Formats: sequence, C-alpha cells, structure tokens
Amino acid sequence: FTLRASAEGGDFQGSEHTRLETILAAARSGADFVDIEFSASWKTVVDAVGRLRVILSHHLFEGVPEDLNPILESMAATGAGTLKIATTARRLADNLTIARVLERAKAKGLNLCALAIGIRGVPSRILGPSWGSWMTFASLPGGEATAEGQMAADVLINQYRVRQISSGTRVYGVLGRPLAHSLSPQLHNAAFAARDLDAVYLPLEADTFDDFLRFHASIPVFGASVTIPYKEAAHTSARSLSVEASDTRAVNTLVLRDAGWHGENTDVAAFAGPLLGRVPLDGMQAVVLG
Repeated sequence: FTLRASAEGGDFQGSEHTRLETILAAARSGADFVDIEFSASWKTVVDAVGRLRVILSHHLFEGVPEDLNPILESMAATGAGTLKIATTARRLADNLTIARVLERAKAKGLNLCALAIGIRGVPSRILGPSWGSWMTFASLPGGEATAEGQMAADVLINQYRVRQISSGTRVYGVLGRPLAHSLSPQLHNAAFAARDLDAVYLPLEADTFDDFLRFHASIPVFGASVTIPYKEAAHTSARSLSVEASDTRAVNTLVLRDAGWHGENTDVAAFAGPLLGRVPLDGMQAVVLG
C-alpha cells in the first residue's frame, strides 16, 4: 500500500498526520507491505507495523548522484526490511549508478529495489532484477503509467521476458534520441523469443554517442540499431565498415566483434530494393524527405 506525499511525486493533498494514519490503517487491514518515505516519519511506521512489512523509499527527481552508497547506508540503518531508491535518469550512463548500488546492496544482504525514472532509465527497469533488484515496477495491463518510462506488466513479462533475464543474457538495443515511438524493441524481442535466444533488445536513448559508449563499457551491448542523430557518430566509431556504410558515411547497424564495432548500412538496400527492375537508377539523383 502506497500513499505518496506530493514532495515525493504523489498526489495526496491531506495532512501528514492523516496520511500516516491511513498507511497504518492499511497495514492493520492486511496489506502485505506498506511504503513510507525516508523523508517522512518512517520510525512511526516501522515501530507499528514491523520492519519486514515496511518498504522505505527515497526519490531523487533532480538526477542521479555519482554514488548512491551513502544514501543506501543511511536507509539501511533504519532497519526497514525493504529499501527503494528511485532516481531520474538524465543520461543512459545513469543506469550504471543503479547497477552499482544494487551490487552493493546484494553484497550486504539488503533487499533493495532501485531504478531510474524516464525513458533513459528504461534499462534499469528491465535489467534491474538481474542486477539484484528486489522487484521492478510496472503499470496494470492497459492501465496508465504512474511514472515516465514505466511499462505495463504484460509488456515486461511477455515482450521483454524480464523473468528470464540473467547475467548471461545478451543485451541489444536501438540507439537514438528520441525513442519513445520506436517499434524496434517489439519486433526484435519477438524474434529473439521465437528463436529461443537468451537475449533482450532495449531502447537505448542516449544523451550523446559517448554516453552510449560509457553505458556499453560496463553493460556490453552486442549489437545496436542506430537511428537519428547518431548514424554519423556510429560511422566514425566503427573499427570496420561495409561498403554501403563506407560510401554513405552513415551506420544504422552496429555489431560487436572481437576487434570492436563493425558498422553496416541497411538503409541503402531498403531504399533501392523496391526500385530495382522498376526504375532506371544509373545516374539518377534523388532526395529523401522525412
């Protein structure tokens, strides 16, 4: 049971006393867990409900600190049975901070749920359980998301196969900005499932191409579809290139090889294929609008 204060992103408009009493009433009525913020009177709830039924939560809306361990240590000292830290991702690499704090919590035997809010934090919602997160958040199927980047439970389970992801699962994705409209995860994850591959395909919305490379350095990406605005940067970064990628100086597909990134450009075949045999292409000048 959660009744979130407005200062922590909720909509509750009553007094703090009323809010705490409502949370305690929910516990008395049989709620398995009740959520109370680290910034609130958590001790009242822990003492009344018992530590094992309390989720102590902390929300950071201004971005992700470089090190979440001090916050983790302070929250763990309260004795609450489960801890939750939610941050707001400004960069794709912010997911790495989530991975690190989950690793720390796992080493200390703490129940921690950690995630990054926003489209750039989506990897933390999908990969979090494989990093040691106690749970991940989802909306009801067909329901309204309560935070940016949150997906429906059936999408997490069926499309991303979140329950099957492990440390050995290969990560692929679509790299670009913005990505909220992209259907690539739906397409590629269905293909992975059909072939029973231990792989997942994520939206990788990066602030810069270097932001993507920082993410990749800690969470290896074995291949990526590349869309605007990073096709030219992908071309520059690739260690090897197909003829089409070299000629166009743009890469829309990156494949990780032993020597580094190999770049392909499948756009050429996609544009030219339907025209071959129908339109004379030699010497033709054309423009693509979009």
